[in-house]
Amino acid sequence: MTETTTSPQPPDDEQEYALRNARSRFVAGFDARMRSLAILIEGLDQRGEQGPLAAAQQAAHTLAGIGGMLGFPTVSEYALALERSLSARPPDLVAAGGSVQAIASGFVADLATPTPAWTIAGDLNGPIARLLLIQDDAEQQRVLADGLRAAGYRVLTGESGPKSVELARTEQPDLILLDTDRPIDGLLASQELRLDPLTSAIPLILVTSREDLIDRMAVLALSADDYVRKPYTLSELLIRIRRRLATASAPPAATVDPCAGILDYESFAITARETLTREPGAMVILRTPTAMLAGIAARLTGDLRRRDLVGRYGPKQLILLAPGMSAVAARSTVQATLDSVETLDARRVAIGAADVEEPIAASGFEALVARADLAMAEDRVARSTSSERPLVLIADEDPDVQQIVDARLQAAGYRTLMAFDGEQALDMATSHAPEVMLLDLMMPRLTGFDVLARLKARGGEGPRTIVVSARERDEDVTRAFDLGADDFVSKPFNPDELVARIARLLK
Repeated sequence: MTETTTSPQPPDDEQEYALRNARSRFVAGFDARMRSLAILIEGLDQRGEQGPLAAAQQAAHTLAGIGGMLGFPTVSEYALALERSLSARPPDLVAAGGSVQAIASGFVADLATPTPAWTIAGDLNGPIARLLLIQDDAEQQRVLADGLRAAGYRVLTGESGPKSVELARTEQPDLILLDTDRPIDGLLASQELRLDPLTSAIPLILVTSREDLIDRMAVLALSADDYVRKPYTLSELLIRIRRRLATASAPPAATVDPCAGILDYESFAITARETLTREPGAMVILRTPTAMLAGIAARLTGDLRRRDLVGRYGPKQLILLAPGMSAVAARSTVQATLDSVETLDARRVAIGAADVEEPIAASGFEALVARADLAMAEDRVARSTSSERPLVLIADEDPDVQQIVDARLQAAGYRTLMAFDGEQALDMATSHAPEVMLLDLMMPRLTGFDVLARLKARGGEGPRTIVVSARERDEDVTRAFDLGADDFVSKPFNPDELVARIARLLK
């Protein structure tokens, strides 16, 4: 199978040429890739899991990652299905064989579509943004880096793990792209990047292809500004990068810190790390409405022991270290302090605690904080009452979609409203003030674009909006964002992904 090119000479943009060249190499070597895959799977059938399983999984993983980037979305989709079949226990060789055939057919179909445009330029009139790409697969890293450079960005590359976090600290990129297909390394790296004062403000986009991560995305999304599921197109990724860079460059609103009198997180972390190397203790994290933050901080600093530490963890969070105490005891102490405040509605304060029974190395500090953070998130859900659960408006004319999404959101703890046309969606967005609206673009009476435009024209604070649509052309995505959408999910979608994206918007 061959693909013709119309330009025998490299264009002026060498990086654009590199990306086109990568596509040409992919096309020329596709038949060889497929033969190798078939041989690997045949060997697996003969020798079992001790045979070429890891090699087959890696080949499918690489194919899934680069297919979409090079304009072969169908290949990427079926390669992802192949990787999942090979990752089953035991591997599903029947499904794997079907996926291999589907990849070959998808390649022919993708070749018949127009060649993708690689010339989606970045804003070259201003400073050129520097991106840090953390990706362990060398081929995916090379192809994606070429595409990002073709779009006008400067790209640094690294592998996941401690070195990538140190690279982010040293280089201070404008945005970080982190591939989480190695779940442990990716999760730890995202947590370290968000907890480190030197990297916590850098926009972070997570990229993943593994379904088993979706259930954990609600936690991952708390530390990420956005995430993209494979297979994805380069144009989609570029749109999300531009939006994150634009948001990060906007001048911050003037704010007054209600907890100016307590430790900032960096000072808290330095002291807490040193304390935990000498004695065990408990870490407690509280989430509270902003209006209550200063009062709770003052009460805690007055009631706790002198050697306890209180710091600022986030816009709505406080963090405490109670040396020598267990998680149960520390949590009870904090709860007793909160219960003594007559004007405080304790249901609106979530508490999470975790402990270590022995002194730990300084490097274990972040893991302890992450455990307390997760416990706080679980407590927040447990404390919710029906009137406090976030309200989500589902605007879609398809009753089957409505039913599926409604069931999943209610299971995740949200309240829901349903609108089946654009006018109804606009009325409900105004009268019921939902925190989030899931909005289909193609609806009767008013389109999703119309709803976004009218909400924007009215001004004021409307719902955070996730556009959910089968229309995924670049101009549709860009237009939706320009009209005020906060996120975009293409149909067909995984309902768990919607839950994760809602959690990110409400963090």
